[in-house]
Order: sequence, then C-alpha cells, then structure tokens
Amino acid sequence: IVLTGYMPLTLYRHITGAGTYVFRRNITLLYHRHISFIDVLLGRAFLELVGTTGALVAVYLVLWLTGLVSPMQDPSLVIGAWFLMALLSFGLMTVFAVLTEYSEVTERFIQPYQYLQLPISGTFFMVEWLPKRGQDLILYNPSVHVYEMFRAGFFGEATITHYTPWYPLLWGLALTWIGLSSIARIRDNIH
Repeated sequence: IVLTGYMPLTLYRHITGAGTYVFRRNITLLYHRHISFIDVLLGRAFLELVGTTGALVAVYLVLWLTGLVSPMQDPSLVIGAWFLMALLSFGLMTVFAVLTEYSEVTERFIQPYQYLQLPISGTFFMVEWLPKRGQDLILYNPSVHVYEMFRAGFFGEATITHYTPWYPLLWGLALTWIGLSSIARIRDNIH
C-alpha cells in the first residue's frame, strides 16, 4: 500500500503544486515569441512527470530486487493509471495556475486543499475495505479510480479493485479544458 499509495500521491502533489504562480515564475520564457502559456504548463508538468516517474522506477526496482515486493501483475495497467494520474494532476495544475494569477490569496488554499483531499483520495485505503455505501460515495472522487487501477496492475487478481478508467480521464480532460480556456483572461494579470 505504501508503494501504490505514496508514489501516485507524489506525482499528484508535484504536478498540481507546480501550477502555483507557474506563469510568473517563468515570465522570462514568455518574452520569446514562440513560447506560449501552454508550453510553460506542459514543460513544467513534463519535468515533474519525468522526475517522479524516475523515482517510482528506482523505488520499485530496489524493492523488487530485494524481494520486498512481487513483480507487477499487469504493467500496462500500472502505466495507464500513472498517466491518468498525470492527466488529472495536469488538469488541476492548469486550474491552479489560472486561479493564482487571478488572486494571490488562492495560493494559500492550494496546500490545505491537497491535505484535505488526502484522506478521501484513495492513497491510504482500498475501496473494497469500505462498506457498500462508503464505496458508492468514494467512487465519485476521480483519484480513487486511479489508485484502484494502479493497485490492480500491481496486485492483479489477488485483490478486489473498483475502478472505471474513463471517469478520471473525463475529469482530467474537463479540468484541463477549464484551465486552458481561462488562460486568455489572465494575460493582463501577469507581470
């Protein structure tokens, strides 16, 4: 649970956290005619994705080579879940990037939001452990589907998992669309 919970959480926190004032922090890049706001967002998210993926591979290899974890049962499911978490995080990153440019107060709510979302994110539990009513409610959170999918890839049929891949995919795409479509409105706020 630590490997399958903490590593996707790290990806989520690094990418979403990178959205805070991302445009102000990279204002010098925006003076170049061929670099756009989207380039800045994608570059920063890609940097965080590569770094966190490297950490996942290193941690997994060490644990696997020492015999502390079994081999992944379905690597394609693990990779799919990893990129779904990256997409969901990128969507939130774009929204956070826009909100922090609208108001500096917004930045103070991002970290508390991340901590408040943590107990219901799927990091520390599996859906199967909850009563039926709790399962139905918790599955409204898109990150829970990603964690369940990630764990299904690691544990295979040894555990019962509950996930629908299209649900976090739609959330990630919707959040990305909201964030990217709002960028035009904040151009004048960046200085």
